[in-house]
Amino acid sequence: MLVSSTLNRSTLGFAQRPLLVAVMPVLTQSPNWDSLIQDFPHQEESALPSSLLSGLMANFGGLPPTSQGITSVQQADPFFLTQWGDTSTNAGDPTVDAPEDAPYGHSECVPTSGVMALSALGLIDHPSPEQAAEVIHDLRLDSGNRSSGGMNFGELATGLEKHGAATQDLGTDLTAIDAALESGNPVLAGGNPWEAWGQQMNESGEYLNFSDPGDHAVCILGKNPDSGKYIVADPLSRNGAIEVTREQLERFFADGTDVGAMEVSRADGATGSPKIEPMEGSQGGSESAPSPSKKPPAAPLDSIGDITSPDAWIPVDAPKQNGEGNRSAETYNQVIDQFDVENNPRYAQRDGNTYCNIFAWDVTRAMGAEIPHYRADGSEMNANGVADWLRDQGGEYGWHPVSQQEAQEMANQGKPVVVSWKNEGSIGHIGVVRPGEMGENGPNLAQAGSTNTNNAHVRDEDTFGGVDAIYYAHN
Repeated sequence: MLVSSTLNRSTLGFAQRPLLVAVMPVLTQSPNWDSLIQDFPHQEESALPSSLLSGLMANFGGLPPTSQGITSVQQADPFFLTQWGDTSTNAGDPTVDAPEDAPYGHSECVPTSGVMALSALGLIDHPSPEQAAEVIHDLRLDSGNRSSGGMNFGELATGLEKHGAATQDLGTDLTAIDAALESGNPVLAGGNPWEAWGQQMNESGEYLNFSDPGDHAVCILGKNPDSGKYIVADPLSRNGAIEVTREQLERFFADGTDVGAMEVSRADGATGSPKIEPMEGSQGGSESAPSPSKKPPAAPLDSIGDITSPDAWIPVDAPKQNGEGNRSAETYNQVIDQFDVENNPRYAQRDGNTYCNIFAWDVTRAMGAEIPHYRADGSEMNANGVADWLRDQGGEYGWHPVSQQEAQEMANQGKPVVVSWKNEGSIGHIGVVRPGEMGENGPNLAQAGSTNTNNAHVRDEDTFGGVDAIYYAHN
């Protein structure tokens, strides 16, 4: 489907085959990159058999962190695009259709993969479905290629570098690809997907191409540390990123005419942003806080109203909210109870993952005292990162350490209170202190985690136990 491609200016020579699609408009207009909006479209879960869900994070259920990068398809989906529309990630734009520019339809897998890599690294805002086709087209123009009939990785590297990326030829060395992914960098790969996964996806209605596309480019965004499968953003997939085995990736390379892979990283040496990190399994970081009058950094995507959404990385706007000046135990209880932590699929354990920090985020957000899930650079904070934020920056936003007795007293006044534990080198934890009575096991508690409970106590065996946790109240 794509291209005659080069890696670091060496020729790959991708073959070109026509696509069996009815309408494939080509865009001739290119927006200014600065005008791109920041919406991250969400994809439906793929129906392909795989251990798909990435709650968003793969390590926080008990595994030590294995990567700073993407570890599941659900993490990858906010960066996913198809190479033409109309799909849920690419609406296309028939108003600028120019068939003479597209002898093979939208043969845009190289620039589409490049856009996905740039957005995963935080170097551009991810385009909305309405903008996707133009943004893809724009990157192709930035790369010096004016025809959708063919493009190469060497050309693409030029365009990527204009947006702050660096590139490195990896050949087809899977060890080198693994190392790049382990560093949190996406990898662009050229090969033939048909026998590897495309034909099976087509038979189940999951593939845009109805026949063998020939050589084709994809973006490998990460690797699942549990299954060892690669998280592949194939621009021909109808329903977002997929997981493929090592054997499938080897077949992808083996079946291609001209093949290769190219690591894409940030030229400034920083890790990707908004790179998504494990929520509860790796060390967090901190950054300079804005002035006390400002709210914590906003999430880099729009909020939704569905508080049962399992898409844990998306902020929710709860129906019951509270704010300073209207605090009471009754309203605080109502805010906590609406999330139904014991039964809500948003906090349900899946693939070994737990969601303590998401529950604390949701409750404090609804209380008008948000403990943010996202850092200022757009990356996510795990439970240890939240502990660092409370210690280093919480005071700027009204969060102050208190004793356990004060914690219960302030919760009984309707003030938001949390209990946080940083576990050096492993999995931290955070819970919400709720109105109630101080028991022999400490303040009353609601939490998500290895045990999801709406009414327990902090030092119960299945909550915090005997760890040295710190209480913070919002005043």
